[in-house]
Amino acid sequence: MVTTRRTSKRRFLLTVLVLSAITIVTIYYRGHARSLVANVKSVSLDVIDPVGHFVASIAHPVEHFVQGVESYGTLSKENAKLFQQNQQLRSELGASALNQSEANQLKAQANLPYLQGIPTLRADVILSTPSNFESSIVIDKGSDSGIADGMPVVSGSGLVGLVEQTANSSAVIMLITDPSMKIGVRFNAGKTQGEQVSVLDGEGYGNPLQAEYISPVDILKKGEIMFTSGLQGGLFPPDIPVGKIVNISNGSGTVTPRVDLTPEANLANLQYVSVLLWEPSN
Repeated sequence: MVTTRRTSKRRFLLTVLVLSAITIVTIYYRGHARSLVANVKSVSLDVIDPVGHFVASIAHPVEHFVQGVESYGTLSKENAKLFQQNQQLRSELGASALNQSEANQLKAQANLPYLQGIPTLRADVILSTPSNFESSIVIDKGSDSGIADGMPVVSGSGLVGLVEQTANSSAVIMLITDPSMKIGVRFNAGKTQGEQVSVLDGEGYGNPLQAEYISPVDILKKGEIMFTSGLQGGLFPPDIPVGKIVNISNGSGTVTPRVDLTPEANLANLQYVSVLLWEPSN
């Protein structure tokens, strides 16, 4: 009976010892496992971190490039829009300036004081092809409108030329700068030495007119305007402004001075002209 009790007690102690050992091992294992897992996690991070930096070093420039491409596309669209707006504004300003120029020319031709009641016909310039060899323009009125060869043509500022050739609905106008043009003029009107006359020669488009038969005793000054003389048989009626003196010099080997004039009419910007329904008298 005593032996049985001792055996049971030993078994109980053995069981307690075994359970204690298992508990200790479990606790140790769990602690070690946590440490192991932590170490594995740390090693993984150490391995992944450089890879992450490498990937980031590649990804960031790519991301910036993509963003730059998107920004460039946006800027290109904005620049194209601004360019279009700028072109439209320039076009509107150009049209406004052109309209103003046309309005000024029309206004200047509405009342020409030097015409002395001569009837006129306004015409549009539809072609301008002046050169050093031939200076002419084409207008949109012709014989159907009563225009005939030899009729004078003026602008709001002065003499432009004369009708050289007519068609039914158009006409060619020879400009006063044409080398074949000769214009009888007067100058020194109202001066003490009396009114003088001369002839202006065309020297080609863009070149000044040149006065002939100027006497050395004639008193001239820059800025003085010469007018058509209107003498019997002349091509033009009297008192139309022709040109302004811009240069007076002594000709080489001659006793007569060289006198250059610029046309009063702006021949480089003719949009409208007036044809004088007038023909020279015999």
